[in-house]
Amino acid sequence: MTAQHAKISPSSLNYRKQCRAYEPTHTDNAAATEGTLLHAAIENEFFDALDAEQMELVNKCLGFLKPMKKGADEIHNELRVNIEMGPHTTFGTADVVIIKGNLCYLVDFKFGRNSVPDASQNLQAAAYALGVFDAFPAIDEIQVWFLLPRRDETSHCTLHRKDLVKVRKTLETLYDEVTQASPPRTPSSACQYCNLAGECSELTGSALSLKSGLEPITIPDDKMPSEMTPEVLDTVALPLARVMGAWCDAVKRRATELAMNGHEFDNHKLVTRARAVNIDDVQCAYEQVKDIIPLDDFLRATKLSVSQLRSVAKSLAPRGKGKAAAEEINSRLATLMPNGDEAETRYLRKK
Repeated sequence: MTAQHAKISPSSLNYRKQCRAYEPTHTDNAAATEGTLLHAAIENEFFDALDAEQMELVNKCLGFLKPMKKGADEIHNELRVNIEMGPHTTFGTADVVIIKGNLCYLVDFKFGRNSVPDASQNLQAAAYALGVFDAFPAIDEIQVWFLLPRRDETSHCTLHRKDLVKVRKTLETLYDEVTQASPPRTPSSACQYCNLAGECSELTGSALSLKSGLEPITIPDDKMPSEMTPEVLDTVALPLARVMGAWCDAVKRRATELAMNGHEFDNHKLVTRARAVNIDDVQCAYEQVKDIIPLDDFLRATKLSVSQLRSVAKSLAPRGKGKAAAEEINSRLATLMPNGDEAETRYLRKK
């Protein structure tokens, strides 16, 4: 499995379409680590490192692939595809490529909780298809599938070899604009994932414009959250909140960086607080400290993950009974939960 990333990778193109100056943040976070683990489990069918929820995700992916693989001529996992668009070249890694005669299934797994653009509008899909068409001249048709197992969603599109000229030109034009000396910056939903959010004058301008519009004396009624209509919230306020949240986060990161390097602010100070550290292997942890802490006291210091219990119950239940088993866990433990019978958090997410 390759760990390389292209400078302008296919996976970044949907954000670069929104803002030509977009630069992804390459953070080695828990989500990226889990994604690597799950992709490896699907490729190698090695499951020892997975917890119950992750095993469920992998089983969904393997089940999705099974009918596609039947009768396949070729199956490629983690296939590097090289993509040429006029003077521009890039590469990406297709999770699974399955070839049957002149038909190809190209499958990409998205293990996050956020949605992705529909395959028919997804530039990553177009770029991968272009690279696969170039690599396998006998292929006439590609079905590109995105599988989001956490959301139980799929989307797909079909491209034919006759579409190549149009697809290549579309991507070449985008790369022309992205690679110019000073690509234009456009505040958008891409800002929340952009490494340049802290130094973007256009995003800062949007923030200052918003601040000016929200001065106490001049606030129109429809700018007060309590007075906003569902339409304003859906089409204006929530998208703006995501973008401005990215700017606010960038401000905090920059200020913290300066403070850690010795700068003293007049109105703010750097403080330190203990960070919660969790240990997955509770039994092993007890064995290490049982001569110091009795079992009853140890259990009082141990937190139980209800979501993991639900996942375990689902994995152990007979086929078709997993949801009922998880609901039974919620029912039996409802009175022990901090929020009464609320076992789930509710929040809004972009569709």
